[in-house]
Amino acid sequence: MLAAVLRFQRESGRQGVKPGAVKAQSGRGQKVMTTEELMNGIQRQNEIIISLLARLVWTPEKIGAIITSGKRNPAGYVTAYNALDGAKPGTQLAAIAGVTQPAMSTTLQAWLEEGIILNVGSDTVPKYKRLMRIPEAKEKGKRKTNGTNEQQ
Repeated sequence: MLAAVLRFQRESGRQGVKPGAVKAQSGRGQKVMTTEELMNGIQRQNEIIISLLARLVWTPEKIGAIITSGKRNPAGYVTAYNALDGAKPGTQLAAIAGVTQPAMSTTLQAWLEEGIILNVGSDTVPKYKRLMRIPEAKEKGKRKTNGTNEQQ
């Protein structure tokens, strides 16, 4: 994609645009976007499309069932799944879930094979991203009230 943008710039022979920048037409005039800004926008758009397509296949409840199946601390795994932003390392995710790093690594591999997460890193340095946010269970307990609708 980047190569196509750069080739278009070169072939169109536009003047006044820095290398690595693209002119984008807006309602009030022209705005100069850097290639990095353009690629970040495309990446965000792709993430949204992937999330929408995932919702056609998976419901949050189905993904939640896969995440928590057979786990001693299901809430911890849901929290860890929701923390999959493509930046956190496995050790940090393990700490969030309250498990060891090898256990988290095994779980991440299983989730990857199930298709409920994506590896946005490399094979040597994997970075995982969730398909969608899963609602976390609210803590159950009695509300403290003074006999009215107001909490104490």
